[in-house]
Amino acid sequence: MEVLCYDGSLKAETLIDWIGELERYFEYENVKDPNRVRFAITKLKGHAALWWDMLQKYRVDTRQEKIQTWRKMVSKIKEKFLPVDYQQNLCKQVQNLRQKDTSVREYTEEFFKLSLRSGIKEPEYQRVARYVNGFQYQIQYEMSTHYFRNVDEAYQVALKVEEKIDRKLQQKFRGRGPRGRGRASAARGNEKEDESTSSQNSRGGNGTGRGRGFGREKDKYIITCYRCGVEGHKASECPEKHNSGKRSEARTQKKYIDIRYSHLYVILASLSIHRDTYDIAISTVQFAFFY
Repeated sequence: MEVLCYDGSLKAETLIDWIGELERYFEYENVKDPNRVRFAITKLKGHAALWWDMLQKYRVDTRQEKIQTWRKMVSKIKEKFLPVDYQQNLCKQVQNLRQKDTSVREYTEEFFKLSLRSGIKEPEYQRVARYVNGFQYQIQYEMSTHYFRNVDEAYQVALKVEEKIDRKLQQKFRGRGPRGRGRASAARGNEKEDESTSSQNSRGGNGTGRGRGFGREKDKYIITCYRCGVEGHKASECPEKHNSGKRSEARTQKKYIDIRYSHLYVILASLSIHRDTYDIAISTVQFAFFY
């Protein structure tokens, strides 16, 4: 079993992991004090090794006994290289841990790592509640009907729920590959074309729309000319507009001629002229008026 060296890194996790590796090695090899301290000194390098040598020399100069126990060595190293509020921040991370966009496996690994490092002692039911409360809402909802005696049982159920949700998502987005997207785009294009055609038909276009209410919309926009009575144009655009003006002028002129012509009949009749002479006069007047 190989144990890595510690170089005095200010990253708290690096120091905690190094101490944990040494303790597992001591347990495996059945190493006791003071041999634990002697072996740990050989795994210090760089700034950490220099700091330890100065500490031991200072204790000798001040007539203090050198550190000979592993527990005291760990206490001095943590006091030197761990932040003062490390334990407090670690407890905050444990309480605020959430799954977010990670998988169930990754979230569970982080949960156990923080729980072990913080050293928080709590009842199992409280740990299970904290573990389940950190999942995404949809996973929490699926797990709400189950009862868990420990975190391991909750973890197994969470894995099954995650697989179930993934299958639903795959079914939902199935066929959205390149070909599926092409079909979807074509369908959306056809829908837009149908919408534009129906809108043109509703405005009096040439389409043959089949949508509901199409006939009513079409009738709504039909224009009838009030001058000639023909559908399809306004009175201001009526082609009969100029012709009607000419007909009106002709009717006025004819009415005027009829009036003068009737007056002439009365005058000729009052003169009591001969019948033949009367007919010749009338014919002459008609020719003068109409030709």
